[in-house]
Order: sequence, then C-alpha cells, then structure tokens
Amino acid sequence: MNETLGFSKLLSTSKSRFAIIILLIIVLALTSFIAGKWMNSIKPPMDQMMISDGNSVVGKGMLINLEPAAELPQYEPDAIGMFVRREDNSIFIGTGINSYGVELSPDGPIAIYDGPLLEVVVAKETKIYCDDTEEPIIYNSTTKIQQKIKPGSLDELVNGSQQVQVWGRKVGDRLIADTVLYRPPWVPQRP
Repeated sequence: MNETLGFSKLLSTSKSRFAIIILLIIVLALTSFIAGKWMNSIKPPMDQMMISDGNSVVGKGMLINLEPAAELPQYEPDAIGMFVRREDNSIFIGTGINSYGVELSPDGPIAIYDGPLLEVVVAKETKIYCDDTEEPIIYNSTTKIQQKIKPGSLDELVNGSQQVQVWGRKVGDRLIADTVLYRPPWVPQRP
C-alpha cells in the first residue's frame, strides 16, 4: 500500500509528470523508428518481378509470380540493380536500398538508384543470360509464369535501361560474377 501511495505522490508533482511524459514520448519515438526500419528492410521474394504499365518503371507496376529458369542459381542474387556503364571486363550497376529504376530524359534513359554503385567483374567463365520471358497479357497473381532465358552478351547492355541480377562472390568492394542475368532494354510506349 505504501508503494502505491509513493507512486501517486510522485505523479502529483509537476516535475515528475513532465519527466514521465518525456520518457513516454522517447519510448514511442524509438518504437516507431525501429518499426519503420524493420518494415523498410522487407524485400519482395526472388520469384516476383516488376512489370511496367508503359508509363514508368518505378512505382506503377504490379508484382507477378515468376518461376525462375532452371539454368539460374536457385537462391537470391548477390546484387540487383540498373546497368550504368561498362569498362573492359567490368560492368557497373546502380543498386537500390529502397528503389531503383529508369528515368526518361531527352538524351535517353537514365538509371536511377539510391544505393551504392557496384563494380561487377565478368570473367571468361561467367555465364551471361538475357531474360526472354514474355509479359503476360492477363495479370493474375495466382498463376506462375515460367521464366525463359537465352544466352546473352555484355555488348547488348544499354546504359540506364536494363535491370541486372548477379550471382557471384564478393572480393573487396567488387563482385566477381559467376552468373549475370539482364532484362532487355525498357522502351517507353508513347500514347
């Protein structure tokens, strides 16, 4: 009973009430911050891909189920991003922490990304594929679409308009590619 009286007496002083309110605000702010970080760390699974509506690649797409091609590693890629440039046996992809995509400019497509620029070293034994999956006419999130790929070449990469997925091993700040998969260039449809 004395503990209850002590707590009531503590609450009765204005300094104590102010301190408790400040403490509750701090706890609420920390909880909100942690929840926000956790929610932003959730990424879509590998068997989903972004389909554009023809107006933009970022923001106005829908996710469809995609069954990965058997030739690809059956685990998450080590890097995903937009092709930025090529220098000899290296390609550079702009990765996204929250997003990446394509922005149209008068000079052509520009890769946009909010993560680091990653150097991917492509060796002679690296397997390079181009995604040859046709976009479905009717979108149905319950139907799985079998991904189709074909042999590709680094010469087919176009600055700023292609998504690249890479499986490999990290050496320093480079990724040595075992497998590279790219999507054909995104071509905007004008009305």
